[in-house]
Amino acid sequence: AANEEKSYKTLNDFSGARFCTLTETICDKLTQKVIPNSENFISYNTVADAIFALKSNKVDAFVSDEPVCRLAAAKNPEVMVFHEPIMPDQYGFAFPKGSPLRDKFNTVIRKFQEDGTLQNLRDIWLGADDSKKVLIKQDWAGKNGTIRYFHDYIVEPIVYIGPDGPLGYEIDLAMRIAKELDMKIKLTKCEFGGLIASLKSGKADVIGGSISITDERKKAVDFADPHYKASLVLLIRNNAYITSNESFI
Repeated sequence: AANEEKSYKTLNDFSGARFCTLTETICDKLTQKVIPNSENFISYNTVADAIFALKSNKVDAFVSDEPVCRLAAAKNPEVMVFHEPIMPDQYGFAFPKGSPLRDKFNTVIRKFQEDGTLQNLRDIWLGADDSKKVLIKQDWAGKNGTIRYFHDYIVEPIVYIGPDGPLGYEIDLAMRIAKELDMKIKLTKCEFGGLIASLKSGKADVIGGSISITDERKKAVDFADPHYKASLVLLIRNNAYITSNESFI
C-alpha cells in the first residue's frame, strides 16, 4: 500500500506508538495506566511544537487535554481528535475551605449551563475564529466587592496570554460570573504550582484555569461544580484513522 499509515480503531492499537506531550504534565503517566506498552514519550514546551512533530511524523499521537486538542483540530485540518478518550476529566474553580463564594459561583454556573452561556463560550473559545475571542469590559458597578482570581496561563484555549493580556474560556466565564454577582474581578496570573498556595495564604479568593477536580485536591480546597467536562485525549494525523465502514475496501 502506498499509504503506510497505521489505522487505529481502539486505544489498544496505540500499543508501542510514539507519543508526545507537554513538558511538566502528567499525561505520560496517565496514558501508561491505560495504553499498554506506551513508554515512548517526547516532551515539548509548546502545543505548536507538538503539532509540528505530529504532522511531520516524528510522533504518532499528541496526548493532551481535550480542549487543547479540539482547538488544534479546528485550526489544523491535517490532525484530528481520536474518538476514544484516555480518561475523563473536569475543570472547576477552587476556593478556600468553607468560602461563601463557592455557592454564589455555583448558582451562576448552573444558570449559565441551563441558558446556553457555557456552550456558547465553548463554541467561541474552542473554535478557529480568533476574532470572536474578546473579553467583556468591566463596566459594571461592582457593588458587592472584588473577587481576587488567580489563574494559570499556559493552556490555550482555557487560559492563556494574548497580545493584550489574559484570554480564554475560563477567564471569560469568571468575568461573566463576577458581572452576575455585581462584583469587580481582579485577574492575577500565577504559575500552576503556586495556585493552591495563593488560596491558603489568603492572597486569592478563587483560583482557576485548567485545574482538574480530583479527590486529592478536594482535601485542600472546595471546588465549584465543574464548568467544563473534558477528557484526556489523543490527537492524531487525520489519515491515520480509518472508520470501520472503510476498513473492508
